[in-house]
Amino acid sequence: MNDDLFFEEVRAETDIKQDDIKGTFFRLFATDDGKKVLDHLRSVTLERSTLPDIQFAGNNMSHLMCVREGENNLFRYIKTMQSKGN
Repeated sequence: MNDDLFFEEVRAETDIKQDDIKGTFFRLFATDDGKKVLDHLRSVTLERSTLPDIQFAGNNMSHLMCVREGENNLFRYIKTMQSKGN
């Protein structure tokens, strides 16, 4: 089998799976329960202060800030997948 053809088939399968998962995100978070979950995730990620609580002051601040940004990025990913599945 030609390597180019193999990778083209893999890309096509990946595109189909991406379209399917986008629709899944849309359907899941279009429900009342899904909307409640998104509201909760937004409140504990994007709407939460980037600066950690004082109880974490002894820890490496840059590490904690990276963790917080990772949480925010996960929420943004969910919202992006949801909007593309519509």
